[in-house]
Amino acid sequence: MRKRTLSLLLSFTLLGLLIYFSDPLKVASTIARVNPLYILAGISIFWLNSFLRTIRWQILLKKLNIRIPLTDTFYILMAGLFISNMTPGKTGDPIRSLLLKRTHSKSFTKSVPSIFIERIADIVAMIMISLFGIFFISSEYTIYLFITILTYSLLVFLLIFILLSKKRTERFFSIVVKLFSFIPKIKNLKKDISEMSQNLHTSFSRYKDKNILFKTILLSLIIWTFEGLVLYVAFLSMNFPVTPEACITITSFSILLSIITFLPGGLGSAEIITVLTFTALFPFLTSSDVTATVLISRFMSFWMSVIVGAFSLGFKMK
Repeated sequence: MRKRTLSLLLSFTLLGLLIYFSDPLKVASTIARVNPLYILAGISIFWLNSFLRTIRWQILLKKLNIRIPLTDTFYILMAGLFISNMTPGKTGDPIRSLLLKRTHSKSFTKSVPSIFIERIADIVAMIMISLFGIFFISSEYTIYLFITILTYSLLVFLLIFILLSKKRTERFFSIVVKLFSFIPKIKNLKKDISEMSQNLHTSFSRYKDKNILFKTILLSLIIWTFEGLVLYVAFLSMNFPVTPEACITITSFSILLSIITFLPGGLGSAEIITVLTFTALFPFLTSSDVTATVLISRFMSFWMSVIVGAFSLGFKMK
């Protein structure tokens, strides 16, 4: 609880510093020019994305022979996203399995693999979008974006390669525990390495079905494309001339990097990365312009998911 509070405090501190150094008065005056019709458009995209996320999770659950009504899948998904966005590095994702067990008596260990695969699909989709989108961005900084994303890609695919083998998974966790054995909680996991490795490898192996993987990654690509379009709509709402491909690419890029910061929902870090990237790639945009746009975009996506998720948790999860 203390760590969660500190991480949230750090996130809001970073967000506050971003607004402060971007000139709060200019940010406020820019936001005041927003066309409300575009806000409605952005929120509509959020609802469409939420529906697609629900469909994707239901497909993954069905592979595990877990069948629940679509509306229940939506409520549990949104409640889980709310808790996940409030925890460092989205470590609260497995709460969905606990909610599923509480509401439908489904085994926690049986449903967890669906969330694990969903997260991998998200990362793979964001990497694909980022690498593809770079070719539509013309700037002297493009090479640095490419190197960053390529490095991230290699690390992710290395992790996937490790998880494909139980032996490699166990060896990997043995090395991690050895490196961080000075931390008491990590050291205590030593005796559980074999069981943890088996569970992770088994979870990963259950989704080797090409049809399921294709549908999951395709839906993930659509979801993150729409997520980038929310940012594009925010720019349109203030009549800033940027391209949709730049918004889609930089949204995925900033989320990927914000995951590394381990802050709740990437709050603070994602906004800073987006502002720095846009002002570097588009010199005609000021930091106050982009900060105002990013705040509006995050309201239409991140904060809407928090609001809907909190309602789902409080209303449906009683």
